[in-house]
Amino acid sequence: MGTLSAFYIVYFIYMGFSTFASRYFAQIGLSESQIGVLTSVPALVAMCFMPMWGALADRVRLKKLLLAALTAGSGVSFLLVDACTDFTRLGQAGATKFWPLLALLMLNCFFGQSVMPNATSIAIEYTQSIGKSYGPIRMLGTVGYQAGALLIGLICAHSLRYLYTWQALAIFAAALIALTLPRVGGHQYGGEKISPLRVLKEKRCRFLLAMVFIGTCTSMFYQSFFGAFTQQMGLSNTMTSVITWISVALEIPMLYFAQRMMRWRSIIHCITNGGSSTVNCPS
Repeated sequence: MGTLSAFYIVYFIYMGFSTFASRYFAQIGLSESQIGVLTSVPALVAMCFMPMWGALADRVRLKKLLLAALTAGSGVSFLLVDACTDFTRLGQAGATKFWPLLALLMLNCFFGQSVMPNATSIAIEYTQSIGKSYGPIRMLGTVGYQAGALLIGLICAHSLRYLYTWQALAIFAAALIALTLPRVGGHQYGGEKISPLRVLKEKRCRFLLAMVFIGTCTSMFYQSFFGAFTQQMGLSNTMTSVITWISVALEIPMLYFAQRMMRWRSIIHCITNGGSSTVNCPS
């Protein structure tokens, strides 16, 4: 449980850092259209390859080794992002190398978007095997996210120059922790191999996929433009980090008591209600 908790805290610290990605793009002079491309195209790449990584995770002897490799691969691409922009020439033509930046973010999503699904699989399977709840571990991820949002607002209070370097360092730390996670094997390791397309035959799985698609579209729009929006409002990096910290605070009690809530509410109901509230949330 300790290593799982540590992984979630550290990896979500990186995710807290990533809250400032769109603000970073806005500060280096990219337009709203360019910001949209930088966030949407890599996500499409991830959508195409995530089933491949999921199928591979089901067939490996130890899932944690694949998780560590995916996490490290994500970090390598981020380590090169800051080099795409010359911060001494901001506002001048050619200061930002847009296409190399897009390529690096696509590479990051190729590896990085499959990290949390694999980590979640390991955590749920292990906690079930020892009779514990997954909720408190995921709750620590939220705490890490809040810590990351606050830290990056303080570290980069005056400039986001090294935002992606800090993200890379957090990701590499998570990759090292991943090597110490519980020894959970793939469901199909050494056994019958089942096509990932089989999931589409299940009615509930199709419903869940639809809900995840809708929820991801709305949350990605928020993540893509929230930082840039706060910059246009004139809010500082520090104030943006405080707002981000507050915005996820209610996740903590929900996740801590998740197992008790499941006694009178099914997972399907929780996902449906949560997704509906996200879609209907006023801007």
